Amino acid sequence: MELKDLIKRENVEIIDSVKDWREAVEVGTRKLIEGGYITHEYTEAIIENAIKFDAYFVLVEGVALLHASSTSGVNQTQLSLTYVKEPFKFEGKDENVNLMITLAAADADAHMVAMQRVAMVLGDDDILEKALHPENEDDLYNIFVNA
Repeated sequence: MELKDLIKRENVEIIDSVKDWREAVEVGTRKLIEGGYITHEYTEAIIENAIKFDAYFVLVEGVALLHASSTSGVNQTQLSLTYVKEPFKFEGKDENVNLMITLAAADADAHMVAMQRVAMVLGDDDILEKALHPENEDDLYNIFVNA
């Protein structure tokens, strides 16, 4: 399974700003809810995890990998990409975040495969730099599916 199998173009969005990290999570999960991949329960689980575990999903400066348990409202495996032009911070974190990768995995195997694919992209400095400065939504989508 490749990233192109995990990300649909309609699940990629660029927005100007969010008022806070909670709104960011709401926006970051919106496309997956609209597509029927998750329920709002998944959004709530991510928010609870952020509070309980100090937003552990902020991976590097600029990037958060939003995820929660597959038992918290996941209907089907899918990723969404949400780029916020004006950086924001999760409570208790020093890193600015612009790019949210929301991972909804239907089971543990899908979770591991998706995490590995995302790690490969984020581990490449050139690709990461492009992902943190996309020209538009098509560009952001292509950066990930062609990585």
